[in-house]
Amino acid sequence: MNKVFLIFALLFLIGCSENTNTDSKEEAGSKEVYSIYCKSFDNKYAASFLSDKEKIVVALLDGENSFTIDDIIWERSLEKLDDEDLGYGNYKPYVLGNMNFFRNTYKIFTLYRAYKTQYLFFYDEKGNLLKQTNKTPITNIITDCPWDKDCMILGIDQIEEDTYYVYDYKGTEKEILKYKGKYNILGMSWESIEDNRYFSCSNNAICFISFQDKEIKIDSEINLPDYIKNLYPNEENTPKINEVVDYEVNKERCKVELEVILFNSQKEIVTVILNSNTGEIITPNQITQ
Repeated sequence: MNKVFLIFALLFLIGCSENTNTDSKEEAGSKEVYSIYCKSFDNKYAASFLSDKEKIVVALLDGENSFTIDDIIWERSLEKLDDEDLGYGNYKPYVLGNMNFFRNTYKIFTLYRAYKTQYLFFYDEKGNLLKQTNKTPITNIITDCPWDKDCMILGIDQIEEDTYYVYDYKGTEKEILKYKGKYNILGMSWESIEDNRYFSCSNNAICFISFQDKEIKIDSEINLPDYIKNLYPNEENTPKINEVVDYEVNKERCKVELEVILFNSQKEIVTVILNSNTGEIITPNQITQ
């Protein structure tokens, strides 16, 4: 069944600078003013969707928070895709559910979703189509790959094992990686220790990570809520980790500073220093107010 629906579904966009209704417009003199969907890294350009024209557009922004029709640099009609066949005579149209600029570039990608599957499209600075990816299962999209600054990730969250599809800005699939672990490593801060070895941290954990046979492996880890609980044995109410204040990473050691809040609202800084090779804590607990 060949249907083409031109529908725009505003979905949650990780990494977008704006989360506004892209279909809204208002009159500025005799020109229609359009709101932005997302901005480029330097706030110079905006990408958006114009429902009245059924097009995606990239426009000159130059620090402004909206644009007019005269600011548009390039535009494209929505991609034409066959509906997803759900079986039993049921079909689901693909809708534009996401778009964003690649990190530190003026290239953009768009993502079309149906019920179980999706497609990615990649465009250059002039709006030329670079590549259309193959149909993949519905995934979470991470615009910034933590271990490769020129790539993005589509991650499939599964019960036993996650799958990460890594694409460069031309739409080339660079690798497919598997990950088994309890932590959301893509939501953590990453820093390279040396080739193929990484330090990562968040409010929940400190992990030392390596890549082995197309798998992301956690070589060692520290559960930070448990660590803080053991660090304050006399507190009836366990202090909460407010944020990772700072971290330093080199080949010998990794230093992490955590801001914790006690039940009485007092804030303290907990410093953790670890061996970069073993992941073990190598200094006594350090707490400062």
